[in-house]
Amino acid sequence: DRWQAALWRLVKRRAVGDADAAPMPMLAHARRARGANPPAGAAVYVFGFASLAPSYLDTLADLAQVRPVHVYLLSPCRQFWSDVGQDVQTGQMRRTNHASGEAPQHTDPGLLIAWGRAMRDTNAALVEHTAGDLSDGFALDAPAADSAQPAAPVTRLTQLIADLAERRLTTRAIAEAPERPSIAVLACPSIRRELEVVGQRILALLADDPQLCADQIAVLVAGDAGPYLGQVSTVFASLHGVLGPGGIPHHIVDSPLAEQGSVAEAAQLLLALPDTLFARPAMLGVMTHPLVMARFPDARSEDWTAWTEALGIVHGGDADDHAGTYLADVDQFHWQQGLARLALGSFIADEEVASDGRVVSTGAAAGTPPRLPYALSADQQGSAAAFALLARSLIADARWLRGLRVPLSSWSTLLPDVLRAYLRCEGPSANELEQVCANLARLGGLDASGREVDWDEVSLLAQGALDSARGSRGQLLCDGVMVAPLTGNRPLPFAHVFVVGLGDRRFPRPLPHDPIDLRRPPRRGELTRRDEDKTALLELMLCVRRTLTLSYVGFEPISGEHLGPSSCIHDLASALALSIPDLPESTGVAALAALTQRHPLHRWDTPLAWFARNPD
Repeated sequence: DRWQAALWRLVKRRAVGDADAAPMPMLAHARRARGANPPAGAAVYVFGFASLAPSYLDTLADLAQVRPVHVYLLSPCRQFWSDVGQDVQTGQMRRTNHASGEAPQHTDPGLLIAWGRAMRDTNAALVEHTAGDLSDGFALDAPAADSAQPAAPVTRLTQLIADLAERRLTTRAIAEAPERPSIAVLACPSIRRELEVVGQRILALLADDPQLCADQIAVLVAGDAGPYLGQVSTVFASLHGVLGPGGIPHHIVDSPLAEQGSVAEAAQLLLALPDTLFARPAMLGVMTHPLVMARFPDARSEDWTAWTEALGIVHGGDADDHAGTYLADVDQFHWQQGLARLALGSFIADEEVASDGRVVSTGAAAGTPPRLPYALSADQQGSAAAFALLARSLIADARWLRGLRVPLSSWSTLLPDVLRAYLRCEGPSANELEQVCANLARLGGLDASGREVDWDEVSLLAQGALDSARGSRGQLLCDGVMVAPLTGNRPLPFAHVFVVGLGDRRFPRPLPHDPIDLRRPPRRGELTRRDEDKTALLELMLCVRRTLTLSYVGFEPISGEHLGPSSCIHDLASALALSIPDLPESTGVAALAALTQRHPLHRWDTPLAWFARNPD
């Protein structure tokens, strides 16, 4: 513990000593310590957030000393609710008595207690910073008194949102059609089947409502989005309905660049080349990549692979790369000898070539180790020239990058130029290339002192930038259904929302054990991953207009054992227990059973509607 405290004091002292170089979370503290005023200017407007970290709130409070600051915050309640779930006399959170097994009797909605910690802490902090200067900006979906527009029907979802706004429990029983509930839970046997069920429901919604557009529907992935984003395009393309044979149009937002297209993959292969000793798989992975081959329209990747094998190229740019190894005295297996043989083969007559492509007589001078030319046909010579040119260029540039030592500001412009030099991108790939280059260009922002950095350090930074980079595939609100990971601060209004991946121990994300994290328990405003996930789900629910469908994989893929849903689904079912009529008992378990629909393993396992209507 002492070394952590000493390290923090050192960082804090350096940050306060030079406010211009202080990390962003400490800028306001550094200014105050030096007696410097925050920068004056125009008013600041902050919107699109449901929660803010304490460092950002401190920065906004610092700016509010010299300029107006307006914060538009998404909140589930129209009134003060920072004391939700607390005992009126002690001010402490009421907790379950595990000795007796009795849960506390709250008069506040359970969702505000279970999901609203991040919003609640931000609300309380803003009340302190503004001395209670808060304005109610609520506008629930209800027509004006003098409006001719009919009032929208009350559903369980709209009633739940209205009750949260008034900070009251949901007790009104509302009957809904079983085939079109406003809140539903789907238990599916696999990820692919889960996406198929969601896709079929999207097609049914579009068929039932001619006024509904695909861009009014969203599919959000809870937890680890990779397994879902990798399959959603294939599944949606296989579903045919009112939209025709092309499947469900959609666009993917905020997916990892390395997983959504070939540009990021090519960038990773190129940036890894200087560390590979030019091994055959690494070189061919770059040279035969479609975006690299696009610069050589007359070349064939099959020929290049075959030539590399026939020329005996294994690794090493030239003989110098084999120095100090058992291959030091053998002029073979490296790229230089293979490319030289390929170049010599361009000058050999066909009658001098044996059936295996080797020259019968080399004509080498006495005492010179023969280097057998590899003969080529006339129509292969253009492709061979491109092959040799590209290989030599990659080796030279990789060695140059390996020996370079410049500041990060220089690397941030050099690396994008390397990608643009080797990759030929058109259409959507061109946009993806610019996204990749923009992420690499941000490395320049890490250059605080102009220190020179070598390849070993910058390659790790570049790889991390590519791994963490996010991008989009398609145009927002133009290419149909929006598919995106479920994250906080994305309160976009949609008519119908599907949230997939809400399995037990998958969402909210479990808390990792960090032995060097001394924050126990976290202070107000310090959020865990579970808090962030719950806040994201609460934000989402507040913005849904018509229906909210939650789904999860309800079966273990090998044993077929039933799997439970996320704890958030249990929380939601408990909140709706009194709003579902005809339940055997008003409990969360009974409500969850009424909300859940279980789907079979295959689409064709469900009886056809025709046979259901015509049993004879």
